[in-house]
Amino acid sequence: MPNAMTPLETSELRYRRLFERARDGILILDLTTLKIVDANPYIQELLGYSQEDLLGRELWEIGLFQDRAQSQQVYDELNERKVIRYEDLPLQAKDGQVREVEFVSNIYDEGGHPVAQCNIRDISQRKLIEEQRERLVQAEKLKLLGEMARSVAHDLNQSLGLISGYSDLASNALTETPLDLEALRDMHEIMAQAATDGGLIVSRLLTFARGQPEGPAEEVPLPALLARVGQLTAPLWRDTSRAEGRTITLYVESELDASVLGWPSSLREALVNLVFNAVDALPEGGIIRLRAYRQDQKVVIEVQDTGTGMSAEVQSQVFQPLFTTKGAHGTGLGLAQVMGAVEQHGAQVTIESILGQGTTFRLTFPASHGSVAAVIVPPATSSLAILVVDDEPALADLLTRMLRVDGHAAVAVHSGASALERLNTESFDLVISDMGMPGMDGWELTRQVQSHYPTMPVIIASGWGSQIAPEEARERGIEAIVAKPYRRSDLQKALATLGASPKRPVTLTEMPEKSA
Repeated sequence: MPNAMTPLETSELRYRRLFERARDGILILDLTTLKIVDANPYIQELLGYSQEDLLGRELWEIGLFQDRAQSQQVYDELNERKVIRYEDLPLQAKDGQVREVEFVSNIYDEGGHPVAQCNIRDISQRKLIEEQRERLVQAEKLKLLGEMARSVAHDLNQSLGLISGYSDLASNALTETPLDLEALRDMHEIMAQAATDGGLIVSRLLTFARGQPEGPAEEVPLPALLARVGQLTAPLWRDTSRAEGRTITLYVESELDASVLGWPSSLREALVNLVFNAVDALPEGGIIRLRAYRQDQKVVIEVQDTGTGMSAEVQSQVFQPLFTTKGAHGTGLGLAQVMGAVEQHGAQVTIESILGQGTTFRLTFPASHGSVAAVIVPPATSSLAILVVDDEPALADLLTRMLRVDGHAAVAVHSGASALERLNTESFDLVISDMGMPGMDGWELTRQVQSHYPTMPVIIASGWGSQIAPEEARERGIEAIVAKPYRRSDLQKALATLGASPKRPVTLTEMPEKSA
């Protein structure tokens, strides 16, 4: 029977087994000579050296550091800190192959003699996997950007199609006798709304990464909102579907006092997407119902169709970005936008669907209690002499025409330099400048105006939307921001913030709200 091992022998045996079976390379250095005194089997395999080759060598001689000088720096650092760690350290094996390793070394005492244990882990495979994963992530990002671009192009084309189509109808209506003024007014409102929606699509793209809502929440009366959604979607559910040989009828119902606190453009886009989704679910025609009603302390909006319905599996995935059942005709972003709008409003969405019978999307919102007043356009200011600055002549002309309708004397120039020349020779009460202009942008023009005309108010007009933070605008001395595309109501509110007295310093406590 073999003799029992002492505790020390047991400990040494345990250490030797760990040393020899470890899947990390281990080297033991004598810190007096800086030579390798022990090497486990894995480091021998990793480097391609036998133990006899390794013993008595310094680290730089086995391809771990570039030269003796770099090794000496490592030893000095180790003596000072007692523990060192390097990641992504190159290690050249005997055959010349270079691997990336993680290197950890610490000092301990071995019978009154200082030694260093160096643990070396091959991370080449891990780095390769990380690089592959990063490439996949980048590829997925590019795919998502492509899909987003396709969806945005679709939505913008939809807005442009409404503008173009109703413009042709309006031109034709002007030749008819007698004029149908009510029809012309409806066409004009649809074109104006489509233009605004197109601008909001761009604005949401610019603010997507920041995830911020578009301006302050406001009271949104649902009867008017649902009626507008019906008008905006009519070209698809009424005209296009009829041309395809299917008849679709849309019913709009809303309790008169139903309203929610939120963002009209976001809600309108979500409901438009749901109506379009319902149209796609009616290949043979059918009925769509758009309803809003109060239920206890909530407000419910429903979009119901009598179409093909969805399976439970499709319902579970329908709000995921890029998921679509429409093949090449779908972007997979419409219902994801719906979910985004629902979350933005602190609401909930549920689906009831039966294959072959239809689907109901039910959006449940907290009821509005009138805590936010409806947006009211302030009365117009007194007539002002306004200098308009925009490098696009057509937009500059549009803005001057809008200002003249409200009785202001507006003239336009097309560069920051021209604006400064005009200010030097003529008297103006206000400057309205585009932000993105070549040579001198809106920020620089504002700085120049403040330097030479300290009491001259400046309003910035920008297609960048809410990318310009109100706090930053105030710090730069800008009185208000007007988003493109222009609307008279936005201009009127911005001008009203200046007060009736021209050429005076103006301090704003709040930037004007963005028009719905």
